[in-house]
Amino acid sequence: LRIRLLAGTLFWIAASIALAGWGLSRMFHQHVASQFHAELRTHLDQLTAHITLDAQGRPVLTQPMSDPRLARPFSGYYWQIDLVETSGGTTEAPTPGQLRSRSLWDHVLQVPPDAPKDGEIHQHRVVGPEDKMLGMLERSVVLDDASGEKTRRLRLIAAANESFMEEPVARLNSTLWLALGVLGAGLVLAALVQVLVGLAPL
Repeated sequence: LRIRLLAGTLFWIAASIALAGWGLSRMFHQHVASQFHAELRTHLDQLTAHITLDAQGRPVLTQPMSDPRLARPFSGYYWQIDLVETSGGTTEAPTPGQLRSRSLWDHVLQVPPDAPKDGEIHQHRVVGPEDKMLGMLERSVVLDDASGEKTRRLRLIAAANESFMEEPVARLNSTLWLALGVLGAGLVLAALVQVLVGLAPL
């Protein structure tokens, strides 16, 4: 009787602890991922608001990006503007990295072939500086040059190291499983005492 009660109790304790740990870890990961991509979306929106074409039809920013990490080499936060297509007058070949953040230094992001609609946002994973994996958002915009004779389609890119998303999750998981392990040990001890003491008169 003791063995049966202990076996059933220990099984449900272990199952409950495992399920709770997985659920909490998953919820936190989704929260951090949402925050990560929301920050990229903010950078992309700001880039879209500041982009224009100069007299030669080249993309320029009307003012610097507000996040100082985008100006620090290899900070893990990056932006880039690719020339995708030119129509009207002379035709220019597509040019990746025609304008990019100082944080990229001499690196040019190689983005998967894609054709988002004007203003549409697509999400990718790409290899960035120092061979680190980046989470990336891209948006396609169409701008006219100062003369109005040429139309340029640009790909705006905001990216960041995925480690900024994965490291907090890993730290939480370590603390979470330690706390659940202590909780599980306490529940097992309580079950042992309950079964042994409770069945002692029998």
